[in-house]
Amino acid sequence: MHPQGSLCLTRHNTDHRLRPMTVTEIESAITQLSPPDVAALMAWLADYHARVWDQQIEDDLEAGRLDALLAEVENEYQAGLARSL
Repeated sequence: MHPQGSLCLTRHNTDHRLRPMTVTEIESAITQLSPPDVAALMAWLADYHARVWDQQIEDDLEAGRLDALLAEVENEYQAGLARSL
C-alpha cells in the first residue's frame, strides 16, 4: 500500500528501475484497499471505461468502419421502419 491508501502501480526491478505492475499484482493491491477506496476506484474505472469506449467509437467513425451500419440505419429510417423509443 502506498501512503494515504493509494495504489502504487509500479514496482522496482532487480536493477531498481520502475516497471508497471502486472494485473495479478494490481488485483492483489486492490484487495488491500479500504471500502471507500474500492468505491472510488470502481467509479474511476467506470468513467475510464466510458472514455475508452467513446474514443473507440470516434476512431471507428473517422476510419469509416461504421459507414455501412449508418447507411443501413438511414435507409430504414427513410423507409419508415423506425419507431419512437
